[in-house]
Amino acid sequence: MTFIERRGFLGIGGGAALMAGMTLAGCGGGTIHPPVATGGMLAQAVDTNGLQYRTVTRTHALVIRQRDGSERAVGGVGRVLGKLNAPSGVAVLDGLVYVVESGNHRVQVFDAAGNAIGSFGEGTILYPSGIAAGRGELFVSDSRNARIVGFRPDGEITRILGAGKLSAPRGIDVVEDGLIVSDPGLRKVLRLGFDGHVLLEYGSGWVLPWDATTDGSYVYVADVSRNELGVATLTGDLIDPVPLNSAPASVWFRKGELNVRPHV
Repeated sequence: MTFIERRGFLGIGGGAALMAGMTLAGCGGGTIHPPVATGGMLAQAVDTNGLQYRTVTRTHALVIRQRDGSERAVGGVGRVLGKLNAPSGVAVLDGLVYVVESGNHRVQVFDAAGNAIGSFGEGTILYPSGIAAGRGELFVSDSRNARIVGFRPDGEITRILGAGKLSAPRGIDVVEDGLIVSDPGLRKVLRLGFDGHVLLEYGSGWVLPWDATTDGSYVYVADVSRNELGVATLTGDLIDPVPLNSAPASVWFRKGELNVRPHV
């Protein structure tokens, strides 16, 4: 098993560029994939009222996009409640917005208007880099501690997954029987059960897999060393990739479309 020093993957770069989005036709070896939208202004999370949320690491901000297209940025660098430090992901659960901060080692909670109402994870997570919601829980990549931590919305820890099996986990996607976890430290993309057992490994030969998602038919991997999305079957076999114009830092699937943020 090959490990890479975790500190090499815990910087605050990636996914912060504000680029004009463009849509590419999904392709790869004749396999039909969902259309691909790329750009730094894509929403990472959407609530039930249609409000869209994205984090901007460079400006330490959470951006809220209203249904009419207007936007408001909250945060700015700092440690007090309402300020952010290297936000690296956002998830929505039960009407609240959860932002994971790599620099402040916490998850900060906002309401839909962008008002900070609390935080959790301080003293538990270290350089967290990913967050995903599912099953009424929030799963956070505790990157420096090489594990995934599950929280209830009130911040109570529900489970710790991957200890002793992960190295520097980043991207997470919640699926029916567990989590798809991208770990550039291991150079692997794994599916962990909710009990922490490794259920499957997707593909091989990854260099810097930062994120992964599934559309229910395939697993798509954002490896920042390549100008493409890696593609694996649900049983873990690699197939032809989806070409991109630049290296991807993150990928997620929503409403029939793959969304890709470029690595900068």
